[in-house]
Amino acid sequence: MMFSQYHLPESEKAAAALLSRSTAILAGGTMPFKTMPPGTERLVSLRLAGLDYIRADKAGLHIGAAAVFSDIAKSKAAAWAGGIMARASDEVSSQLIRNMATAGGNMARPLPWNHLPPVFAALEAKARVICKGKAAWHPAQSLAERPLAQSLGSGALITEFLIPPAAKNMRGAFVKFGKTASSWECYALLAAVFSVKGGKFRAVRLALGGATARVVRLRGAERALEGAPAREASAGLAAAASLEGVEGLTPSHGSPEYKREIIPELVRRAVTEAL
Repeated sequence: MMFSQYHLPESEKAAAALLSRSTAILAGGTMPFKTMPPGTERLVSLRLAGLDYIRADKAGLHIGAAAVFSDIAKSKAAAWAGGIMARASDEVSSQLIRNMATAGGNMARPLPWNHLPPVFAALEAKARVICKGKAAWHPAQSLAERPLAQSLGSGALITEFLIPPAAKNMRGAFVKFGKTASSWECYALLAAVFSVKGGKFRAVRLALGGATARVVRLRGAERALEGAPAREASAGLAAAASLEGVEGLTPSHGSPEYKREIIPELVRRAVTEAL
């Protein structure tokens, strides 16, 4: 494959202006050259575009699309919701990959084993996307369910993720089950987030990845926990209801039958850990 142009824009506006069908975005660069579509002529690197920030304000927690996992894991801001983002970031593959891979790249191509899609879905984060010169906010859940290029076309660019301020003091846990701690292609991932008010579970959100082709919310488990007493015994209620309505378990990296056995256990572990 021959590339005729390479660009280093110094702003998100300049980067967005370069998008086209023949353009590929380079952020961390851990995946593009394995999956570069035919006809790509122009490479646009986000290295100088100023999208690697992590900051909090009244609007919530802002994570730039070019922020790398190692920085997210170390950030004090990532301590929100029990440190679920720091935990998920710190368990991404190897240290070399964590130093390169970005939040935006992890969401733009929501492969089954990517860590951030279930975490952002559970936190009800939003993604700021520039498309055809206009910026708009999209639920991270929608990007977790379908690749960005399929949802908005090849001329779209993720610039930021925003986690609502309500998530700051929530409890959260991220659990991963694979052959090794650094295995990217794991059996299943689970992000659990909830509040405890009046001694009961509130605002429960459980998002499953890895076991299915796209992130799914475990609605049955969420309903089982909502309003239940906030104690470890209630985690069993969520585990028992975790497979309600869950379809499309993939046969790769563990049979669907095996995944039906481990998902309830992961739900129990995540809820107990977050509690």
